[in-house]
Amino acid sequence: FMFSSYCIGKSFSVPDSTQNGSIEEQHPPWCDQLIPISYSSIQSRYWNVGFFRYFQLKQVPNFLLATPMVTLVMACAWLFVHRCWPVVQCLGLLPGGTRESGLCQTRVFVFLAHACFLVVFSLPTIHVQVLTRLVASSSPIPYWYAADILLSSIAQRPCDRKTKHHQTTTYKTFHNIPTLFSLPLRASAVTVFFVSYSYLGLALHTNFYPWT
Repeated sequence: FMFSSYCIGKSFSVPDSTQNGSIEEQHPPWCDQLIPISYSSIQSRYWNVGFFRYFQLKQVPNFLLATPMVTLVMACAWLFVHRCWPVVQCLGLLPGGTRESGLCQTRVFVFLAHACFLVVFSLPTIHVQVLTRLVASSSPIPYWYAADILLSSIAQRPCDRKTKHHQTTTYKTFHNIPTLFSLPLRASAVTVFFVSYSYLGLALHTNFYPWT
């Protein structure tokens, strides 16, 4: 529709507001591209989206916003490679011959590969503050890895005597949940990130601050 409307013959009714520009605007440059896609051209021209274009000193705060999500995905990838190297070697197509438990499972590989691709592709090409929203809405990996960290912290915390007298797993788990201050540093950092992202993000994004 866009190509037909703007590039050949104006066969469709184009809004007047898009026709009152110069001759160049009446025949957009993207019409002459090998693959005439308007969206990528608009992003490049008006939003300055392009390869490494966002790598500027003034964008450092936006890169800091994306750092926690990038760290979660990359740390999960390193852990998976370290624990499940046989699965990585066969690209998750065949059982890796290792004992599958937690994140170390053959079927996790495809999700992890997808999440890593999103991060590696997005860092040099898009507005980096969008990366957190992109990965969080497209991949379960950050949530799985965060859950793995928190559950590991709970499992390593010894039960007190009162808890040991109760036989139900639910009761033991509930009373053995550690507080934020008793969590290991990594688990505390994950908790603080998700809580602050939820509450600060709600306040800042609705007031048009660069939060995603």
